[in-house]
Amino acid sequence: MEHDLVVFVPGIGGSRLTRDGVDLWNMSLQAMMSLRNPRRALEGLALEPGMEDGHPEGRDAVEVAGLVREPFVLSGLMRHLGYLRMPQVEEHAKPGQYREFAYDWRLSNRTTAEDLQKWTERALGQWQEQARTWYPDMPDDPKVVFLCHSMGGLVTRYYLECLGGREITRSLTTIGTPHRGAAKAARFLTGHAFGTRHPLRWFGENITELCRRLPSVWQLLPVYEAVIRPGEPDRRTLLEEPLGLDSDRLRYAFRFHEQFEEAAAANLTAEGRPYRVHCLAGNAHRTWHGVVARPEGPRYVKELDNSGAWRGDGTVPAGSAVADWHMTSSSDAVWYGHKHASLHGEKPVGRQLAQIFLDKPVRGMLADEEEFGFEAPDLASADTPFEVVVDRCERRRHVVARLRGNGVDLPWTELIPDGAGRRRGSLSAPAGVWTLEVRADNPDTVRRDAVLVIDE
Repeated sequence: MEHDLVVFVPGIGGSRLTRDGVDLWNMSLQAMMSLRNPRRALEGLALEPGMEDGHPEGRDAVEVAGLVREPFVLSGLMRHLGYLRMPQVEEHAKPGQYREFAYDWRLSNRTTAEDLQKWTERALGQWQEQARTWYPDMPDDPKVVFLCHSMGGLVTRYYLECLGGREITRSLTTIGTPHRGAAKAARFLTGHAFGTRHPLRWFGENITELCRRLPSVWQLLPVYEAVIRPGEPDRRTLLEEPLGLDSDRLRYAFRFHEQFEEAAAANLTAEGRPYRVHCLAGNAHRTWHGVVARPEGPRYVKELDNSGAWRGDGTVPAGSAVADWHMTSSSDAVWYGHKHASLHGEKPVGRQLAQIFLDKPVRGMLADEEEFGFEAPDLASADTPFEVVVDRCERRRHVVARLRGNGVDLPWTELIPDGAGRRRGSLSAPAGVWTLEVRADNPDTVRRDAVLVIDE
């Protein structure tokens, strides 16, 4: 309701981390370039090997200094266009009513949920003292409206069902949250973020070494049946087919999801849950969904069982973005054509979030009717062309793409039909973190993503 506290919870990589007043993670170009050196990356961000829950001490401890506002990319795993303010929500909120929860995203989601519990109870108490000044006729005490992007949804739902937050919550909205995990995390942790012949494969090797030391990344692994053996009809989970991953770490990751599901089932009453759940998700882009287990090594795929391309937001498969512990059908979600990197900040999503905050229906405000998807690398070499491919776009539409960043807008490039139902074109740029825009006319539709360009 309009008198409730609104809390935004970002995804992995979305909070600034500092140590001794120096930015450790703020996704400046300089910070990103430091990841080329695995020793520097490990010293700055990695936790002790095998760490599970709890806060680090000593040299591994960091301070959290708000949200990352600029585009950032950790190639193969996460990329966002930065967490700007939400004007469509804030225009309806009073001073102090909209809050942002920044956190150390390296840690276990259980630990972060405990931090969210303390932070939320304190923030809600502060808002309850102010609320009647702004809303003298409010019908009940303020509760919390959670708006969560990506991994932030995993953190928050654990808080609600496992730590008692459900009783003070009005609604939970997840935006591109991998409720059942994402195959991209497996690609990273198995060391297959890039192909063995990729010119920048050393970058993936360095980041794999880092991510194996972050509990949160393990908890992003797919817990659905994502693994298939050639010639066998049945899919398996990573617990059954671990692909060389540490079995203790896999059990740790799966247990996080199991604990939530057990608590959610135990808490469910005949009247349902005391809070509403909304899922806003993407379904227009080919998305890594599973892995074929082969003797020569895993092969990650965007389709399984010859079922056609698996769609999603380019990072999270559509099936994983639905809160199946609450919803009875994927039709209960609200679908968009936007990429994971920009989903939380696009205007149609912002309008839906405002509707949810005001306790109004979210239906009837869906995304563009004319959907199209595109693929592009999230890591490229400086001044070296890389390809952008658009699919499911009608022939009558004119499609162009460009890169924006560092105060520079590079020229638009036309994407040309390739005779196979797709549009293709090549872009290049100097080193930096760039926003990739793909625009189609008739009707005018823009899709955005983030690309990291580095010197080899």
